[in-house]
Amino acid sequence: MTSPTSRAISRLGIGSYRLALGVPEHERILYRALERQKDPRLNINLIDTSSNYSNGRSEQLIGKVLSNPRHNTLRRDEVVIATKFGYIQNENMRLLSEGVFQRVPPEEIVEYSRECFHSIHPEFM
Repeated sequence: MTSPTSRAISRLGIGSYRLALGVPEHERILYRALERQKDPRLNINLIDTSSNYSNGRSEQLIGKVLSNPRHNTLRRDEVVIATKFGYIQNENMRLLSEGVFQRVPPEEIVEYSRECFHSIHPEFM
């Protein structure tokens, strides 16, 4: 499979529903999953996530790992991230009400409808 930019996308992906920033085992697992294989056909370069997974900490962990890759791991430009949007809940709702997300540049906020926005800024992810 290829993306609109003609990047090859692995047939299997990494699901991050249960991964969370702040859990050392989850960080180790994600680094291991993104390690380069001797056979490039085995490299998994698709990560499925959502701002609602682990109260946003799943996207935060992915952002941390991809911004500081260990030796022999895929780089951010080699990874395809599939995310979803929906309602804001839990910790993200509190942060939004406190104005924390106002620091996100407007050009990095995607409007899906009048009532639904999602940020693609690394601070949000």
